[in-house]
Amino acid sequence: MTAMPLITAMACGGLGVVAGLVHFRLMRQAIRKHVEAHDARGALPLHLARLALAIILFGLAAHLGALPLLATFAGFLVARRLVVRAVHVPT
Repeated sequence: MTAMPLITAMACGGLGVVAGLVHFRLMRQAIRKHVEAHDARGALPLHLARLALAIILFGLAAHLGALPLLATFAGFLVARRLVVRAVHVPT
């Protein structure tokens, strides 16, 4: 294996983390709109934006191959873990 697929996979992993953080930030904003403003229509663009972001990101990663796709997904999961840890409220 040459270095280029590994570099691509590492870049996709980093991009997955960043995209995951954006995804969960948009989710948080949409939930706030639902809860605080009782505005489902105002939250719809946020839901559509995060869905489009995920579809485009994973579609491009899949186009690059299996390893970049897995790296992107792993980065997305890392972002999820970071967000869950940041908002966790001890009981």
